Order: sequence, then C-alpha cells, then structure tokens
Amino acid sequence: MRENTIKRREIITHCPICSSESFNIRFKYPSNKKIISCLKCSHMYARPRLKFKFLKEIYSSKKYFVNPNERAFFNNYPKEEWRKEKFSWIFNRFFEFVKPVKGEQIKILDIGCAVGFAILAAKELGFECEGIDISKWAINYATKKYQLNVKECSVKDLSSDPNYHNKFDIILMFDIIEHLTDPITNLQAANKLLIDKGFLLITTPNLESICARLFGRRYEPLDPDLHLHYFTRNSLLLTLKKSGFTPIKTLLLPDYPISGKITKYLHLIFHLFFAKILNRIVFRLPQKLMYYILPYTVSPRFKDNEILIITRKIHNISFPKKKRE
Repeated sequence: MRENTIKRREIITHCPICSSESFNIRFKYPSNKKIISCLKCSHMYARPRLKFKFLKEIYSSKKYFVNPNERAFFNNYPKEEWRKEKFSWIFNRFFEFVKPVKGEQIKILDIGCAVGFAILAAKELGFECEGIDISKWAINYATKKYQLNVKECSVKDLSSDPNYHNKFDIILMFDIIEHLTDPITNLQAANKLLIDKGFLLITTPNLESICARLFGRRYEPLDPDLHLHYFTRNSLLLTLKKSGFTPIKTLLLPDYPISGKITKYLHLIFHLFFAKILNRIVFRLPQKLMYYILPYTVSPRFKDNEILIITRKIHNISFPKKKRE
C-alpha cells in the first residue's frame, strides 16, 4: 500500500516560483504529506505531490464534484449557483477599471471552467465565452446541461495549436492556479493565447487572510493532495511577472458572497470569538459527522479569503525546450 502511494507522488527539489532549493516545513499531515515554505520568496507548496496523471483521474470523476461523504462545503458543485453570482461580481468590478469599446466583440476563455458558472455569468453580460477543463465529467455536464462551448484539454494543450494564439481578449483563471503542477508554465501558455495587452483575471485563496492566520494547518484551502500551491499577494505577483503579465488592480474578496450588513457582522463576531473553541470540539467528532459541521467552524467567509488580481499581458513568452522526462 505504501509503495503504491509513493509511486503516485513526486518530490520537487526546488521552489516552482523562484527555483530556490532552500525551504522549511510549515505544516505536516498524515502519510508524510507536508506543506513547505520557500525561504527565498515565501511561496508555499505541497511536497510530495500527486503526479498529474493521478490528479487528472481525480478531477475527471463525478465523485470530485458530487461527494457528500467527503466535504460538506463542496458536496454538490453543480448546485452551487452562488458561484455564478461571485463571477458576475468579478466581471462588474473588472469593467469598472476597463471600459469596453461600444460594439466591440470581446472573446473570453475560462481556464479550468468546471461546469461553466463563469461562462454563464459572462454570457449573461453579453460576451462570447468558451472554456477548457481537464475534467471529462465537468465538460460533459457543461455541454449537456447548458450547451456551452467547452473543450476537454489543458491550457498547455490549447497553446500548442496555432489557431488559438493571440485569440482571446480576456482569460479567466478562477480558483485554478493552486491546483496546477507548474503555475508558471501554465501562465506562459495562457499568455500565448491572449492578444497583445489582453487581460488575465486570476483568483486564488489568500494565505495572508484572517482565516489562514487564525486556523493555521486547519485552514480550509490547505489540502496537500489537491491544492499544490499557496499564494500571498506578493508571491502571486512575482509568479505573474515571470509569466509576462503586469498587475492593474489587486482586490480581496470572500470566496462566496455574503449578502446583508447584519449577516456579515454577525458572521464576523461569531467566528472571531467562538470558531477556535468549536474547532477543537469538531475535530474530535466522528469523521462523517465532522464534515457536516466543518463549514460553519473552519470555514468563516471573511472579506479577504481570496486574492483577485486583474493583470495585463505585457509581452509574448518564448518557451524554452523542455527536457524529456
């Protein structure tokens, strides 16, 4: 069993962002899984990590998106329509800073589109949008349920087709960069698909958020199996710069919208004073029961839970030849 687990994982010897080999261990988890922090750029990443082949198997199954026995906060992704509201909010914020030319046809690509909520939000605003994802199940769902223009492939696969070079005005990478084995290579591939001075909108969990500081190793996004990378604002900006992008605006947002001022304040007070005590109780409960209570304790939705960076392509990236593995 242990031998099979080892074969499924790989150890990277250097930081995926700055290539430094100096690190310290930040968090330890069962089965020798760790999250380590680079001493040079402070980027955090999982080590060892699942190989891409096995990650693709996980993401391609229905069980990843619809699995009430695993995580109560993610037990039925296709029904979580609040995500569409979140993406609409992001689009509206983007167009406050970037005014579209009247009558101009804007082409949008959603990388890691899942079942298509961001595409639906873009279409409601009148934009042409297509998506890609490595999940066979998600692509089939988006096609059959919403008849969306989506394709099963990775961004690196798409960038190898010259027909897609310099095609899109805007690329979306919502809650996807933390799942990628090599963020810079994937961002460079996205760079190739954008027109000159095209825009990239990217979100990821914020490692400097109140939640991350409060809950440490129990912070919800810390999942060394599926979340391979953990960004602060500075480490994400460094990653984007190395990939040929320049930031226009950085925003902080909750990972899902909470409506109403009273609700927000009650939520904040509850978690500041009671969350840590509740966590100690919850983690002693049987696993099945724990996952139904977990979202209300470990998962407070403060306004800084995610980083949103609106960024622009500044130059084309030339791709170095990769060594054969």
